[in-house]
Amino acid sequence: MVAGSSAKIAGLLKARVQLSSTTPAAVGEADTSLALVATAPADFGGGVGFYDDPPAESRPRQQHVMEVMEYIKDLGMDPVQDADMLWIAEEALEAQLPPNWEQHYDDQGRVYYHNKATGESKWEHPMDDAFRDVVGYYREVIQAGGFWYVEDKIGQLEDKIRADLADWMELYDSHAEKFYYNRRTGESTFDDPRVAVYHNLYARIKMIGEMKKRLPLLARAPRPDLPTVEELELQKQQQGEQEKVLRVVLRLQAATRALLAKKQAREARTANVHAKGKQPLKGRVTLTLDKTDKPKEISLAQTSPHRKKQAAIRIQKRIRGTLTRRKTCGVIEHYRHQLRIVRPIQCAARV
Repeated sequence: MVAGSSAKIAGLLKARVQLSSTTPAAVGEADTSLALVATAPADFGGGVGFYDDPPAESRPRQQHVMEVMEYIKDLGMDPVQDADMLWIAEEALEAQLPPNWEQHYDDQGRVYYHNKATGESKWEHPMDDAFRDVVGYYREVIQAGGFWYVEDKIGQLEDKIRADLADWMELYDSHAEKFYYNRRTGESTFDDPRVAVYHNLYARIKMIGEMKKRLPLLARAPRPDLPTVEELELQKQQQGEQEKVLRVVLRLQAATRALLAKKQAREARTANVHAKGKQPLKGRVTLTLDKTDKPKEISLAQTSPHRKKQAAIRIQKRIRGTLTRRKTCGVIEHYRHQLRIVRPIQCAARV
């Protein structure tokens, strides 16, 4: 495996040495191979167009030998472990520039890319993000065992592109020059907005097609059967039952932990109670060692049950006294009335 990957890397480096050893002018003269560049259709109803000879600004970018290994890593691949994916890096190194993009050199001889339509300039090739996604597609195909998920992503991307392009209109100004107008954003441009997005989309489709040629078994793998409506409903019911059981278990666990915590608290309080010898006041008074203060002190206090009992006794006594006074109040008042009447009579008789 290591030997095979080393051979692929060596071949790739050799190709880049030959390419980098050629001057830009020589490359423009010598490179006459047929390049299929997926571009936007000439009109809204047309198909895919191809150029037999790519424009000068779409020439393959040139890389130095020492940059190839770093570029492979930048795409998210390991030159040794991902030897089967090195063809993606080779395609990326030879990728054509999207329309309106040009390759230039600065004063130090470094390559940068400029979009003459938008004025944007960047060091990174405009198609690098697409090839990073292709690397992710390859790994997803290997993991899933088929191309169905990748094809779904491409379909979603195409639907999004169509939805975004639906707001653009093709119009003509007073000089009979064609321009494009976005009804939603109010943007106007003389460049066809379909060119760049379809170039990126078709590059992805082309790479997936190449991927299927290299992975024929996975390309023929059928899509796994999707669950029926009944199966989805059954799964939903089972999930609901599992959630109910989980909630009951959590409540039981919480109650058990609460009981254990109370038990531990009682045991801790009992451990702080000092009781030796006979205890005539057992259950009424507790002798505890206070550990909160630095000089530890022994405190004597009534127990909570004893305090509650004494309070209940006082309440009962007060209630019994009130009831007794209610019963004897009439007799006492009658006795007092008799005294008030009899006492003057007795005094008069004595006189």
